[in-house]
Amino acid sequence: MPLEGRKRSARRIYEASLLIVGCVIYALSMVYVNQIEVIPGSMLGLAVTANSLLDTPIGAVNLLLNVPVMILVTKKQGMKVLVYTVIIMAGTSALMDLWAWMTPLFNSEHPVLIAALGGAAMGIGAGMLMASGGTMAGTTALALLAKKRVARLSYGSILFIMDCSIMLLCCLALQSWKAILYSALYSFIVAKVMDLIMWLDGKINMRFFNS
Repeated sequence: MPLEGRKRSARRIYEASLLIVGCVIYALSMVYVNQIEVIPGSMLGLAVTANSLLDTPIGAVNLLLNVPVMILVTKKQGMKVLVYTVIIMAGTSALMDLWAWMTPLFNSEHPVLIAALGGAAMGIGAGMLMASGGTMAGTTALALLAKKRVARLSYGSILFIMDCSIMLLCCLALQSWKAILYSALYSFIVAKVMDLIMWLDGKINMRFFNS
């Protein structure tokens, strides 16, 4: 097999590994952090808030909000991003439901520690999923497009700004002031760890796939 063919095969195996391991870590982090009052960013945060205020179904609203986002991203980034994103959303949703019973096992009386550790785990999982070539839809997809226009900011910084804006809006709507601290800390750590994982992915690509 020619060298380029071997590199393509190795890249596919690498991406598949990132998808599988990333989905597992992402889902576990959500199960872990679910024990404290954290309002998620992205479209999910809006869906959770709508459910609290209007009793609308979270899944349906989240899907409805993500449809135009993914249409836009597919036009800009191609079908591969859409396919990988569908796989990621299906995989993480199934695992979170499957492992929901585990949340009490992680019981802790230190919510700040939970937000920090949960954010670090989420950053690793989400960073791996982004490095595979997909997104988690919502703001992770929009930040991918914004990064091309705002080159001076890192991907994680753009995502943090977007998610914090949504979380602040949701906290104001729900009047859940305690959640702001935990949510902001959680999102900040997620963003920074994601930047680190994606930087490492760039180094791996340069060393093994683009050389």
